[in-house]
Amino acid sequence: MVELERKTAALLAVLAVDGPTSRSRIAGLLWPDSDEARARANLRQALSRLRKLTNVDLVDAGDPLQLADGVDVDLRDLRRTLLGGALPNESLRSTILTGQDFSDCDELASWIEGASTDLGRLVLASLEREADRLEKDERPLQAVPLAERLIARDPYSERAHRRLIRLHYLAGDRAAALRAFERARRTLLDELGVEPDPETLALARLVERGTLPGSAGTAREIPPSLRRPPRLVGREKHWARMQAAWDEEKVVFVTGPAGVGKSRLARDFAAAQGVTPIVLASRPGDAGLPFASQARAVRQILAAFPEIELPRWLRRELSRMLPELLEAGEEALPPLEEADMLRFLQAQLELLRRIDLPYFNMVVDDLHHCDPASATIGPFVTSNPAAIGAGRKFRLVVVFRPSELDETPRDVADKMVREGIAVSVELEPLPDFALAQIVRDLDLGVSEALGADLVRAAGGSPALLLELVKSLFHDGALEDEQSARAALSEKLEVLSRPPFGR
Repeated sequence: MVELERKTAALLAVLAVDGPTSRSRIAGLLWPDSDEARARANLRQALSRLRKLTNVDLVDAGDPLQLADGVDVDLRDLRRTLLGGALPNESLRSTILTGQDFSDCDELASWIEGASTDLGRLVLASLEREADRLEKDERPLQAVPLAERLIARDPYSERAHRRLIRLHYLAGDRAAALRAFERARRTLLDELGVEPDPETLALARLVERGTLPGSAGTAREIPPSLRRPPRLVGREKHWARMQAAWDEEKVVFVTGPAGVGKSRLARDFAAAQGVTPIVLASRPGDAGLPFASQARAVRQILAAFPEIELPRWLRRELSRMLPELLEAGEEALPPLEEADMLRFLQAQLELLRRIDLPYFNMVVDDLHHCDPASATIGPFVTSNPAAIGAGRKFRLVVVFRPSELDETPRDVADKMVREGIAVSVELEPLPDFALAQIVRDLDLGVSEALGADLVRAAGGSPALLLELVKSLFHDGALEDEQSARAALSEKLEVLSRPPFGR
């Protein structure tokens, strides 16, 4: 092992992370207080010392500078491994050039902070994906160590603390769940001087009373009508607006707050248009990982259309997001730079062009969770419809919560509506009569009185209505109306009280 001088180490780090980089950029980062001639001379001397120290050419000394062929970059391998779904080693540090002081190089220090942040987000995303998978597979106990690792990496993340609380509870350890909440509360109070947010407090209240839906030992098979109510109710006018926009070949934006049924409406509408829709959805956590949403979308497309043939250039471009597309022994492309972006975007169009469908019927769900890098692809696709095949129509339904959408995609959506390219269909909470019809459609023998109580409790949200009914079903309370009404009242009381009587 060879110990490097700090600026030489920084030089290799920049090339490992950013790929080919101009000499002027490197010189400016490492010697910001020198004029360009002096900084370039310093760079030449650093490269010379590196060759003498290692007895090999680690850097191709052209312009731009780049690591020599055959140089293994552990960070690049790590990124490929994590993007492929593997978990990071527990001892992994998600910081670059740890222990080095670059206070005399402000721009370099900012670059190191940004590169370390990107790596940390990648590590967090891989841990979250695996924890989500284990929880979905009803293995909460196995997911607990991952939740602990998430908290260790970000002690102030209430989302990570809520995950640990929920997992302990679902594993049947209510006491551990309450201890996890108290630990979160103390951390936030002692370190930041704040109380947990309302979502964390609500979770603690449910755990304290033992009324968190889906707890261990209480699971019962959910009837099909509860998993998916048999029909849409109260959205006829919205459907008509969507159909008119669809017939005019406009993009349809379905917007509204959480829980009002946007996804159900969008997917049912698209499925009724004669061609099976391609449904692509972003997920919480995508925002911290560049191209996370688009990578999932491409995987879905390749899985749904395995007959698609990928020429080498297309396969290589897509491998920037999907490292599993690389063939054995094939070297990965360098990190994506601005000069590569057009070819990368054209690869997304070419993939769509190769799908054997008469026209594209696509739903993009939960756009508000989409990472910024993936969000740039949609406008490029919709502005180049001819590139996916002459005469082929491209129909698109996009679902999002406006209050949670980043400024840039929100501005793009607003512009498309103003220019008549798109139509925005906003969903408001359902009226009571529509929620009452949903209760009747569930066909669970719920009385009119209990149905009215459920409607009032749901407050216009079909999602909350279904969750309340599922919770009562899990608890076995629906078998007796008096028990059901008492349980519902208790659940609503729990949601309105602070935990531990505070």
